[in-house]
Amino acid sequence: MIFSGSSETFSEFEKTSNFEHIETCTKDNMYLTDKRLDISSIFYLNLKFSGIYGERCRVNFNIIDENILYHVDFRFNWKGHYRQVIQNSKWNGRWGYIYDETVTDLPDFKLDNDVYIVITHDNYDIIINGVNLQNKFPVDLDRLHNFRGICIYTEGSCAHIDVQNSYMSDGGW
Repeated sequence: MIFSGSSETFSEFEKTSNFEHIETCTKDNMYLTDKRLDISSIFYLNLKFSGIYGERCRVNFNIIDENILYHVDFRFNWKGHYRQVIQNSKWNGRWGYIYDETVTDLPDFKLDNDVYIVITHDNYDIIINGVNLQNKFPVDLDRLHNFRGICIYTEGSCAHIDVQNSYMSDGGW
């Protein structure tokens, strides 16, 4: 896909430990940026998959403000969720503080996957290998301006996000 605007790879973000109050976010997987998050911002995730849906396997991608503005959990095989995408947000320690989580079946994954998270006026749209997921999660427009960075968390060895080849773009297709 081709984007207009500037982009920054996740490896260019600053690693930090300022958000260890957010579970699973440590200095090893928390990345800060001064880029602005806005409508039409795009996150590209180069998600690598082993091809094996082993037990206790998932990858989280979190957009962070002071809490978790947006959380997407690729659950390959995790706590009774098999091949599902969970979307949610967290505020003051509570999941689903405004919107209920959404659950969508994962499309077939390849070894090397293109995942786009596009912020629209209404939703976070997820496109996996060209397939636009039907279940959308609402954007909290009041919190977008508080964007601080991202947190990536992996459990198990079946998948991971390649931070060298994943990035944030500040605008449009």
